[in-house]
Amino acid sequence: ENNVLEAMMVKAYNGEAIDEGLIDSNLLFDLDQDRDAAFRMIMLVRLHELSSDRAIQRKIFEGVKTIPFWISYQESIRVYWTENQMSMWMSSAQIFYERYPDDADLFVGDNLKQRLLHYLNQKLEYGFAEFFSSVYLRYTLSGLLNLSDFSQDPDIQPLATQVAYKLIDHILTGTNSEGAFPVAAGRNYIYYYLSTAHQMSDIIWILTGRGEKPNKIQSTTGILITSDLDFASITLSYNSDSIPGATIAIGPSLSESFESNKGLSLVDRVIFQWSYGAYFHPDVSDDTILLFDQLDLWNHGEFAAFKAFKDISGLVGDLGELLAPVTASSVLTGHDVVLFKNREVVLSSVQNYFPGSLGYQSYPWVASTGKLSIWTQSGPAVDWEERPGVPSNSHLPYLEQIDNVLLIMYNPKDALDLVTTFVPNNPLGLENKEVALHWPDSLQGFGSY
Repeated sequence: ENNVLEAMMVKAYNGEAIDEGLIDSNLLFDLDQDRDAAFRMIMLVRLHELSSDRAIQRKIFEGVKTIPFWISYQESIRVYWTENQMSMWMSSAQIFYERYPDDADLFVGDNLKQRLLHYLNQKLEYGFAEFFSSVYLRYTLSGLLNLSDFSQDPDIQPLATQVAYKLIDHILTGTNSEGAFPVAAGRNYIYYYLSTAHQMSDIIWILTGRGEKPNKIQSTTGILITSDLDFASITLSYNSDSIPGATIAIGPSLSESFESNKGLSLVDRVIFQWSYGAYFHPDVSDDTILLFDQLDLWNHGEFAAFKAFKDISGLVGDLGELLAPVTASSVLTGHDVVLFKNREVVLSSVQNYFPGSLGYQSYPWVASTGKLSIWTQSGPAVDWEERPGVPSNSHLPYLEQIDNVLLIMYNPKDALDLVTTFVPNNPLGLENKEVALHWPDSLQGFGSY
């Protein structure tokens, strides 16, 4: 429909006129105050590149060039440091830099190309920190597709294309024969397991024809269907039938990342560490606090949960180790995912994933048949729809999977209670240690498992 915002990308791709008013009222309106400005930025980049209207192109550039495309002093609104946000911000900055090199110093930040190449090379070597995320992988893919389709840099464009293929393969690895995507993930939300409509169904349907046909165009869908990337080679290799207990390494480990990131500036090094989920881990907390102080980030809304720890000196050493069940377990990388797939049945789990510690957005194991998912979750004894998004688990289970057999054991670390003693006003809900099993009503009864 003409008034669907995301469909503007399709209209521009087809050479049709697009509504300039929608760009003003939706994509550019209050963009500088939007926490998630990057989600609009990837659409603005694609519209800018697909449109042949110079007035629209200039309007878009003038609307974005005053927004910092990288973290800066006293930033309190925007998020730059998650894996998907990094993809969106840096890809957008790179495209605008190539088109408007005389104005680029206004918004692209320092060391853009070095930082972007470092990001792409890490993804190519180690894979994706936000592994099997129904929420975030689509946004990482959108940034990669914008680079693959529009960058003219001979170093960046082919590398972004390779990483995009790697990410699509990652998504299809977790997709079952019915086009559902119910996989253990480092960062997810519960409704992506409760409802089949949220399980990457639009992207999977476009790539494979499996699952639910999307009834609307999302921003990421519009980017995918207007991309010139050839998906045939990777979708033809899609194995929906059987994966007998594959082990998928999620990297880099923190020690590997320290070596990989050592040539970066303090700001970039810390942002890369944060993109792996390493915020206040005892091995990185000094760097984090140094950057917080240097850029005065303590009032950023995304760090409200950790502000209670601000006045505790020495998050390293003995105290850092004591708080590790809370501060270390946000790390997403350095683990193995075991995945068993037999047509519509998928069993997946993250091995040795901080057992007994706090789980932030992690869903460390999921079993599924078709579009129905089963998992356990620790935390408050409330209805599934009312469970908190962060933290998703008050303590994580011990897990060991061999092929289609998974051992699950819960035993919360005693140190979780000590964290509450040191930081009594923390918002993490560590006192709720109940464990619940989500078992769909339609799977009750003999013969259903």
